Amino acid sequence: MSFDSSVAGYAYWYYLYTAIGISSYSILSIFLVLSRLNKLLEKLLNHARSLALLLLPIIGNIIFVPMVLVLLSIFQCDQGIGQEITDSFIRHDCTNYCWDNKYVLPGVLSIISLGSYIPSAIYFRIYYENCNVYINIKMKPIFLIEKSICQVVMISMNKTVKFYDESLHGLCCIIIFAIFIALCFKQNPYNYYKWIFGWLFHISQFRGALLYHLSIGSQILIIYLYDIYFNIQYSLF
Repeated sequence: MSFDSSVAGYAYWYYLYTAIGISSYSILSIFLVLSRLNKLLEKLLNHARSLALLLLPIIGNIIFVPMVLVLLSIFQCDQGIGQEITDSFIRHDCTNYCWDNKYVLPGVLSIISLGSYIPSAIYFRIYYENCNVYINIKMKPIFLIEKSICQVVMISMNKTVKFYDESLHGLCCIIIFAIFIALCFKQNPYNYYKWIFGWLFHISQFRGALLYHLSIGSQILIIYLYDIYFNIQYSLF
């Protein structure tokens, strides 16, 4: 079940403020990892730095997409009870209206969190791969940045374009995946490149994109066939 359909009401606000808290912690963790403190403070914060090194790969990689998804959801004000902009309400909590006094604080916190979390997560992805001696196959920094931008664009379209036109959303996804795959072929994103390894990587990327596009296409086809069936049934009666 997706986040859009499964989280609503008070549960949504727990998710949102948890995401804001994690983004704040990610900034603090990067400061602890990169800072050069005096000996006394370094001893006191040694455990905090170790914890930051342990958690930042999770914050910057594994939960990157869910974090951006939750933080962007506060701006989904596409439903309302009237035509005025102040009549719109948050999709995940219809009891809270957008653009009123109660909306300002979480909205501003989400903007600050997005503006700080995304660059810090991208930076730490690069920092972690360069500093970790146990990683032999590393991704080029420019490709990590491009991959992260692609993820953010896909999430943004899922929160905006998909709601208004699923066919257009599917077309945009196909274009972005095509550009991403073209970049994979052109840039050779890993530092260790052999033709067998490279082609296996390209095939896996193409397979993932193909399966995603087939799933979107099948959904559109099912909706289209259902509309035809409904129209036939309606014309008979």
